[in-house]
Amino acid sequence: MSALARRDCLGLALAWLASGKALAQTAPSELPILQAAQLEHAQTFELNSRHTGQRYRIWLGLPDGPLAPGQSGYPALLALDGQAVFALMEPQRARPQLRSEFRRSKMGGRRPGLVVGIGYASGDPIDVDARALDYTPTDACAPCDKLSPRHGGAAHFLDFIELELLPTLARLLPHLPVDRRQLSLFGHSYGGQFTLYTLLHRPALFARYWASSPSLWFGNRFLLQGLAERLAARPNPPGERRVHIAVGLLEQAADPSRTAERNARLAANRMVDNARDFVAALRASDWPGLRLSHAELAGHDHGAMLMQGAAAVLDFAFGD
Repeated sequence: MSALARRDCLGLALAWLASGKALAQTAPSELPILQAAQLEHAQTFELNSRHTGQRYRIWLGLPDGPLAPGQSGYPALLALDGQAVFALMEPQRARPQLRSEFRRSKMGGRRPGLVVGIGYASGDPIDVDARALDYTPTDACAPCDKLSPRHGGAAHFLDFIELELLPTLARLLPHLPVDRRQLSLFGHSYGGQFTLYTLLHRPALFARYWASSPSLWFGNRFLLQGLAERLAARPNPPGERRVHIAVGLLEQAADPSRTAERNARLAANRMVDNARDFVAALRASDWPGLRLSHAELAGHDHGAMLMQGAAAVLDFAFGD
């Protein structure tokens, strides 16, 4: 090696050592402390239910402003699968001290309200077994699906919401009173089925119902059996009821990218057709004050409908 080459190599080595020394001098002396991630302007608590025997984790998205003059309480959106959907709603939710003028303008048509995510203390974003028990209306189909051992707890879960959760919120948040006349319910899949079950059995409990991809195939189409008679015999609460039923067209159409077994299961479940049948029965019923909307979204499969609904339901629940 020539003297010039040796000098260049020595220079590079010295520069490398100098840079390493500089990095060592600026590196922190201690590693940062890992902390549990939190959502600003949100709170959570856990609650045991005497009606279902399950333990719930409740997520609270606090209102972004004071009550309007003349209001006795805030509207509230109760969202099933709360562990998953609350995080999806958070970017779309109006929050106190929202600094972006653009974001404020997009949310300007919403009333301040409380978001209540109903999840499970297991911490699973989608607790498959817990929700299969709570969100389904019958266990006469046993085995009802391939994933979960127990079903048919919808009536008990509805008792939990009405008789335990809502009174607990009233005691826990006296500074944030909830207007029981302005409650909305959001559910997806089994949760969408539960939303429609609630509409049929206790329609006065909520003013607005958003059923995303309702699993109406469950239990040999249990909720669709004798639906006209169910609607005729329903309680007839005074006032308006808004109902939105949404489904993705990819939830039924065959897709060559999926397995033949998967396509066959989707065809058998008839998600799109079942939603149409439920909508048709509602439209044919004599229900004063019912405001029904129905959406079939192209390019949306089952998972995409969860994300779409979690974002869109905020305007539905808190808009005029």
